[in-house]
This record gives sequence, C-alpha cells and structure tokens, in this order.
Amino acid sequence: MIIDTNFNVYSDAKGIDPDNSSPTLKRYHKLLWSKPLQVIHDLGLRYVFRIALSI
Repeated sequence: MIIDTNFNVYSDAKGIDPDNSSPTLKRYHKLLWSKPLQVIHDLGLRYVFRIALSI
C-alpha cells in the first residue's frame, strides 16, 4: 500500500474530526504503526470505536 500524502483526509471524514472518522487515515495509521518488532511481536493494533455522548 502506498500512502498518498496529498490525500485530504477531511474528504472522507463526513464533516467530523478525521482522527476519529476517516477510514483512510485509520488505514494509514495501521500501516505505519503495525510494523513487526525485533522481538518477533507486532503491535497488534486494532480499531476501537468510541461514541461521544453530549449531555
């Protein structure tokens, strides 16, 4: 996978914060941070979905 550094992550964020809602940014983060470690373990990143409640 090639990371497109010109891609506007706001375009697929549905008007919300891209860090929480952009599927493309989540894929890029997973690619960048799921590298194998020298101790033969990976970071085991997984998606965690959070729901913000406003009271």
